[in-house]
Amino acid sequence: MNRKIFILIFGMLILSSCKKEKQQKELIKETYFQNVSVIESFVRFEKDTIYGDDLYDAISFLENLTNIKCSTSESYDPIIEPTEENISDWKKWYELNKTFLEYSDEKKVYLDKQPN
Repeated sequence: MNRKIFILIFGMLILSSCKKEKQQKELIKETYFQNVSVIESFVRFEKDTIYGDDLYDAISFLENLTNIKCSTSESYDPIIEPTEENISDWKKWYELNKTFLEYSDEKKVYLDKQPN
């Protein structure tokens, strides 16, 4: 009888762990693509208003996580100018590295292992 209870509890723990991991992966994907969406809206003129802080935060998030820098203008005082190519690069990076992404207790997405 004790063995059956142990197996049942062990099985429930594994299911709980798998469910938590799946929820975290969904949260990571949602967080990542919310940031990509802000940039897409800016590049594609999809919204009448995009707040500079939101755009800056999204670019900073993606640059820091992926190490892929956003395009800038070639001028005396460079201006950040995200492009379709940046969006494509960030999406490709996600597909290649999504298994290495983790979600911390501080509600931050981070790279757990070195990407390929």
